[in-house]
Amino acid sequence: MKASDQPPHAKKQTIGLFSILLLIMVLASLAISAWLWFERQQADITLNAQFARLEQTSANNANTVQQLQALLEQRNKQTISEDAVLQQSLNDLTEASDKMLARLSLLEANSSQDWLLPEVEFLLRMADHRLLMRDDVNGAIALLTSALAVIQKIPVEDAGLHDVRVAIRSDLNRLKAFQAFDVAAVYAQLKALATMLVDLPMVPLESRQPVSNQPEPENPSFWYKVQIILDDYFSLRQFDGEDTDALLNIEQLNFRQEMTQLALARAESALLLANQAIFADSIAKIQQILQQYYDRNSPEVQLAQETLAEIAALKLVEDLPTIQASQLALKDYLTSRLKTR
Repeated sequence: MKASDQPPHAKKQTIGLFSILLLIMVLASLAISAWLWFERQQADITLNAQFARLEQTSANNANTVQQLQALLEQRNKQTISEDAVLQQSLNDLTEASDKMLARLSLLEANSSQDWLLPEVEFLLRMADHRLLMRDDVNGAIALLTSALAVIQKIPVEDAGLHDVRVAIRSDLNRLKAFQAFDVAAVYAQLKALATMLVDLPMVPLESRQPVSNQPEPENPSFWYKVQIILDDYFSLRQFDGEDTDALLNIEQLNFRQEMTQLALARAESALLLANQAIFADSIAKIQQILQQYYDRNSPEVQLAQETLAEIAALKLVEDLPTIQASQLALKDYLTSRLKTR
């Protein structure tokens, strides 16, 4: 049955159903669209709210960052200020520490000087006592050397202390120069010379017979008679104005040797007593005896004469050096040190 064959009543019913169905579908679509639109609005609102919260959070974060930056800058400034204060405090402490160390060093130096300088003064007094009372040059040299060693232990260097050291060194050099004369060596030299003189050749005796042992001439002259009378007492010899050595007999030679040994012993005593006059006179007598009664052509005699010439040039009596320069320099230094305190 075709639709055109259906009754109008049926057609209307069909159209109505279709319209209702279409209306339902439209309403459903509208409902769905409204729901979707509502959901979208809710999503937009949620997103906007989240975006707003994010913006707020970002703003808050920016403010926080700015606050943190300001706080960091303030902290940096405060740190720099504190560093400057700490550095200044450290510098002040370092300066105070250096001053304290310098003060302690000065106190230590002064403390050292308080007992080292009196020791130097005592050593100088002992050295002066050795020179004045005992003429002990070696002892004075040892004491001055000890005084120099003590001064080197003092940790303070100034002009006054340097002057004291220079004065002591100068006095020490003078004492060492005075010590160059060795009495023991000269005494041993005289002893060796005494041994040498015993074996030195003296002027040989003239080979002649006494006049009394010669045959008497037929007409004896007056001179011959005088020779006969003096023959036992004198040895007469004729010479023509030339230098002639003295002729001695055995007794006279022994006597001259004994005189030489006696003069040497006298020279030795004068040497030990530092008697320049007796020493020079004794050496001169020995030289005179060698010149007159010993064989001047002998190498041994010439060596003895050279040795005597060296000994005769010695000067036994010399002004003993003093150490007044050292004592005055130390006294001036101690006085100036007391004034500066």
